[in-house]
Amino acid sequence: MDSVYGGYASGAHAGVVRGNTATLDSGIIADILAGGYADSTGVDHNEVHIYGGTVGTYIDPSTVSTVTHAAKVYGGYGTTATDNTVEILAGTLTGNVYGGYATTAGTPATTGASPTAEVSALRNNKVTLRDGVTVTGNVYGAYAAANASNMTAATDSNTIDLYKAVIDGTLYGGMAQDGAGSGKNNTLAVYARGAKADDFVGVQNLRFYVPAGTTAADKETMLTLDNVAAPAGATTATPTTKDLSHVNVGVQLAGNRPSLKVGDAVSLMKVYKGNTTNAAHAVAITSDTPLVNKATGMQGISLRYNFDLLTREAEAGSGKNNELYATVTSASVNPDTKSLVETRAASLAFLTSGSDLLTDAAMTAAMEAAATPASESQAGRARVDGAPKEYRMWAVQNVSSMRLNSGSHVDAKGWGLNLGFAKQRVSGRNTLTYGPFVEYGKGSYDSYLDDGLHGSGNMDYLGVGVMAKSQSENGAYVEGSVRVGRVKSDYAGTIDNTHTTYDSSSTYYAGHLGVGQEKQLKNGNTIETYAKYFFTHQGGDTAKLSTGEVYDFDAADSH
Repeated sequence: MDSVYGGYASGAHAGVVRGNTATLDSGIIADILAGGYADSTGVDHNEVHIYGGTVGTYIDPSTVSTVTHAAKVYGGYGTTATDNTVEILAGTLTGNVYGGYATTAGTPATTGASPTAEVSALRNNKVTLRDGVTVTGNVYGAYAAANASNMTAATDSNTIDLYKAVIDGTLYGGMAQDGAGSGKNNTLAVYARGAKADDFVGVQNLRFYVPAGTTAADKETMLTLDNVAAPAGATTATPTTKDLSHVNVGVQLAGNRPSLKVGDAVSLMKVYKGNTTNAAHAVAITSDTPLVNKATGMQGISLRYNFDLLTREAEAGSGKNNELYATVTSASVNPDTKSLVETRAASLAFLTSGSDLLTDAAMTAAMEAAATPASESQAGRARVDGAPKEYRMWAVQNVSSMRLNSGSHVDAKGWGLNLGFAKQRVSGRNTLTYGPFVEYGKGSYDSYLDDGLHGSGNMDYLGVGVMAKSQSENGAYVEGSVRVGRVKSDYAGTIDNTHTTYDSSSTYYAGHLGVGQEKQLKNGNTIETYAKYFFTHQGGDTAKLSTGEVYDFDAADSH
C-alpha cells in the first residue's frame, strides 16, 4: 500500500483535521502513514499506532527486488500541529517519524517580497518508540517547515519517549528547517537500558527513568549516542564534545520496590562518533558549568533520591569523559506518604462506629422486637419460663460524622445499617435476648496533612454477627457481640504533583463485652451505669499504587 491517512483535508476552505487514528498491524506502507493530514489547515489530536509491519521498504513485484524508500510517518501534518501522537510498538521503519509537522503559513521569508512572519505552531506532540523498534531515519517530536528567526509560534513542549529501540538517525525534540532549536520545554525521556541513536538535538529536558529492578551491578547504559555531529556553527565537522549546557537532566526511578542504595551508580548515557563505540571514537560530555549537578529523583511518589550527576571515561585510557552517570547520595521516605495511611485510620474508625450503632440502638431494637408477641393469643404466654419466643425482625440505622486527629486530621462521615432477628428466653427473673444480624456501612472521608495535602476516598463494610443480652428484673445486665466481615476503601490524592490512587480490601472482626445497671427513677426517667469493652481488628492488606509502588499495610486494632 502506498499511503494511509486517518484523516485528510485539502484546500484552503477545508476544516481542521482533528481526532483521527491510523493503525498498522502488519503489511507494508511504502510512502506516508498519517493520523491527520491537511495541506492548508491545522491538525490536532490525531494518532498513529504501529503494532507491526514495515514502513518504507518493500518488494517491487515487477523486478522482485527490494526497494528502500524514504517513507514518512506523521501524527499530524498541517499548517499547525498540536497534540498529535505516534506510538510504535513493533516493526521496522525506513524514513522519518514526526509527532507533529507544521508547514509555512504566510509569505515565505525567502521571497523578495516583504514577508509576513512564518507561522509554525507545534505543541504537545509526542512520539513513543517501544522495545525492539528499528527506525532508519530521524525522529522528530515536532518539525517546523519554517526558519526559527521568522516564526511567531515555536516548537514547544513536544516529547519523545524512548524505550529499547534502535534509531539510525537523530532524535529531534523540536526543530525548525534552518536547523535552529526554536522551541522550549521539549523532552527526550529514556525508559530502558540499551536504547541507541545517532544524536539528539532540540532537546531542553533529558529525563532518565531508571527501569524497575536496576541495581549497581547493571553495567549497560540507558542511552548510547554513536554518531554525534558537530554543533551548528562549529569550525570543524568532526565533533569534539557533546554539550549539555542548556539541557535540564533529570533522573526518576521506576518499579514497585526500592532497588538502589546510597553509593550506587547508574550509567545513563555514553557518547561516540563515527558509528563506532570504542575509546578512539569517544566524545566528551561537557557543560557550561562543571557537570557535578545535584539532581533529586523519585521512585513513584514514595522515595526521594538525591543524585550527583557525573561524567567519567567509559573506556579506560580514552582521555574523554564520555559517560554520564548518576550516583545516589541519599534516600529518604517522602513525608507526604503519610496521606496514604490516613485511609486506614478512617476505615478503622468507621468500623468502630458500627460498634456504637450496635450497642446504642440495635440491642434496644432487638429487645423490643423480641418482646413483641406474634398475636393476641400469645400475649398471655409472654413470660412462660423456658419457652423461647419466635424470632422477630428488627432494623436500625444511623448517620455518623467524626474528626480524627493524628497530627494531621481526617474528617469521616457515613451511614450504617443493622438488620437482624432476635428472640427471647425467660428464665426466672432473667430475660435473655439473642440473635444474628447483618451489618452494612458506607461512607467517605477527607484527610488533610499539615502542609495542605488533601486525600479523599470512599469506604464500605459488610459483615455478619451475633449479639446477646441478659437482663434481670432489677435492671442489672450483661451483654456481648461478635462481628466479622470485609471492609473496602479507596484513596485519591495529589502527592508531589502526581495524581495517586489505590484500592484496599481486608477482613475485619470485632466484639464487645459489657455490664451495667438500669435504675428507674421516681419521676419516670431511667439512669444507667455501665462498663463496656470494645475491640475492633482490621486485617492487613497489600495495595499497589497507581504510580507502581506496592505498600504492605499492617493490621490495625482499636480498643
